[in-house]
Amino acid sequence: MREYSPISISGFTGCLVGTMIAFGILVGYLVPLGFSDLNNPDDFYWRFVMLFAAVFGLLRTFMLLIVYRYDTPIYLISIKQSSKAKELISKIYKEEHVENMLRATI
Repeated sequence: MREYSPISISGFTGCLVGTMIAFGILVGYLVPLGFSDLNNPDDFYWRFVMLFAAVFGLLRTFMLLIVYRYDTPIYLISIKQSSKAKELISKIYKEEHVENMLRATI
């Protein structure tokens, strides 16, 4: 997250990612509680719990593979593609900060 967020909020965005992961785990534990009175192993509740997690997993995979197909600026610089790194940084930051951020990543 540090590479994609401005330095002034990089700590916050790092904490936000950890919080969202913990919240997702909490939701994963709470979803089956609605089905806790069903003791019949032939019931469908386990399928719902698996499907609930699978839908979000597939959505995240789709978003990462199709929508957000960016390499990090540090990686692009390491493979000698500074122009692509500058283009990516300009998508994240205002134009007047691009050169400063490019120098900071080198």
